Amino acid sequence: MVSEETSVLRFFVAGAIALLSLSATTPADTGRPPKTLDLVWSSGGPWTGIAADDATGRIFALDPHGSCVEIDFDGKTVRTIRLPGAGGTKLRLAKFGPGQDVAFVPFRVWGNRDLSVYDSAGKELWTHPTGAGIDDVWAGDLDGNGEDEVIVGYNGKTGVHVVDKAGKIRWTSTAVGDVWSVCAGHVSDDGRLQLVTSAYDGKVHVFGRDGTPREILDPGCWSQMNRIVEPSASPRQATIVVACHPSGRNATINAITGDGAKRWSLTLPGDAEPEVETASLAPGRPWIAIGNGSGSTYVLDTGSGAILASLSDQEYVSELAWAAKAGNPSPLLLVATGREVNAYRMNP
Repeated sequence: MVSEETSVLRFFVAGAIALLSLSATTPADTGRPPKTLDLVWSSGGPWTGIAADDATGRIFALDPHGSCVEIDFDGKTVRTIRLPGAGGTKLRLAKFGPGQDVAFVPFRVWGNRDLSVYDSAGKELWTHPTGAGIDDVWAGDLDGNGEDEVIVGYNGKTGVHVVDKAGKIRWTSTAVGDVWSVCAGHVSDDGRLQLVTSAYDGKVHVFGRDGTPREILDPGCWSQMNRIVEPSASPRQATIVVACHPSGRNATINAITGDGAKRWSLTLPGDAEPEVETASLAPGRPWIAIGNGSGSTYVLDTGSGAILASLSDQEYVSELAWAAKAGNPSPLLLVATGREVNAYRMNP
């Protein structure tokens, strides 16, 4: 955990950089008519973590006490899975080989707990001692062997750990400290996933599959959270969507390419708590959903940054995810509020 003095310094430095970036950015195109987010179903429960398996459309919701439920695409609860010893509020899914079922990776931001990973039946597979507060977790096949690695970003000086399917550390890096977010995507031209982080310096850091620092990108703001829009053609044209640390009542979302070129920028409407807490990309659609602690959710066009639709009645947005299923015309936006999971469909 960072000290109170460090947190205060972070706030003022981030605010100053954000103000500079706002004066230098161009608002995204917002001229197109908005879509609507129509409620399809709701599943009550203290769910704070939410994730979906893109291959099957199955949805998994996690509560802070180690209970996980599987929900089908129509909102019916299929089963309850106990995760012994788990106390996370967020949930990631990993796949440790072709044909393997999902594995559950629950975690709590800034929690000084060991990171435990569970199979699809709730059996603990392994535990990774953290030794520091966790800021973010991601799963991705960095080395291209068909098996996900679990990527852990830490608060403080611990940096990044990459752990294999057996719970063994593949590599670590302290090239960046106080790692606010981690994700993986094809942002370079070597055909492999790269690890992308945001950190205390406000930059976007790109690592190779072996942990070698590759690039440090300036997103034009104080980077807080990153998500990668996979390219349709050249890997070099991947888009990194950057949620910026806010200044005052407005948060900024900037988009850059894998080589740092700016694509678009959007200043969100003001909110009581504008800091972006969660973001999720829609499978097969050019949409990204972002949510904050005041209960606002926005769906943006990843090509232009335009706001397509929004929600403001969720009270609190703990986590967002998208669920897709073959034969269904549109993915579902899943919003975990701590009291229920709400599923919405985008309509013109």
